[in-house]
This record gives sequence, structure tokens and C-alpha cells, in this order.
Amino acid sequence: MKQATSISIALCLGVFGLGNCNLHAQDADALAAQAAIAKKALEGKDARAREAATQQLTDPAVLARVAAGDRDTGVRRDAVEKITDPEVLGRIAVEEEDSSVRRDVVARLTNQGLLAKIAVQDSQAYVRTAAVRKLTDPAVLARIAAQYQSESVRRDAKVRLSELRGTPASR
Repeated sequence: MKQATSISIALCLGVFGLGNCNLHAQDADALAAQAAIAKKALEGKDARAREAATQQLTDPAVLARVAAGDRDTGVRRDAVEKITDPEVLGRIAVEEEDSSVRRDVVARLTNQGLLAKIAVQDSQAYVRTAAVRKLTDPAVLARIAAQYQSESVRRDAKVRLSELRGTPASR
């Protein structure tokens, strides 16, 4: 890390000129540490090592890469839990191969258009149901309740619509 600190400070001084550098040795050490953690999270051979590294990550871009590309579901799940960007979460909710991870992401979504899409297009009923339960637009819920091919999703939409209206659901 001393080498990374020296390099960072040298780059800072070279780019910004002597006296204008706000990068302190501690900051450079922290950056170097995160770079080493990111390398382990992205390139580690062992899933447990990648998972441990992922839990220490703070860089949203690296977390998104791990969430989108790691071969181990547990590592991807750990990365997803730390992601806060709604756009990245939305991409994961649609593209993630593991349906349990998709369901967990759906529980964190607020984008009603995306939730409606997932409610009618996801391959797994329990993910569709999770999306229906997050919908708040009565018109969308009414459309799903009346027209969707899956009986369980239609029923879930009717229940959710009744909850929003404060009326008992008719089964």
C-alpha cells in the first residue's frame, strides 16, 4: 500500500501542481485498499473469498459489476444487498438468472412501471406476486386482475387492489 500511496500522491502532485493536492495519505491508502478488495471481489478464484471481499466493497460501480457478473448466487446476492441505485436494481430485477435474487430485488423497487412489467412478464409466479404486492396504481392492478392469464397473479392483483381501496377482497 505504501507504493500505491506514493503513486497516488505523485500523480496528484503531477496533475494538480504542488500545494493543490487534497489527497491525503489516508485517502490514498483507503483508495488502494478498495482497489485491492475490488480485485478480489471481481477476480478471486474462491466464492467465499469473493463474497468476503464483496461485503467490504463500497464502490457502487464495482458492486454493480459483481451483482451482474459473478458466477455464484451468494456473491451476487451480497452485492445486490449493498446496491442502492434504483436503475441498477431495476436492471438486476429483470436480468438476474436466480429468481430468489430477483424477488429480493423486487421487494426494494419503487418504479411502478417496472413493477408492472415484472408482474406480468417474470418467469416465476412468486416473483410476479412480489411485484403485484408492491404495485400502488389501481388502474394497473385492475387491468392485471381482469386480464392476466395466471389465476394466482389475477387473485393477488385483486387482493392488492382491495387493500388499496380498504375493502375486503373477493376471491
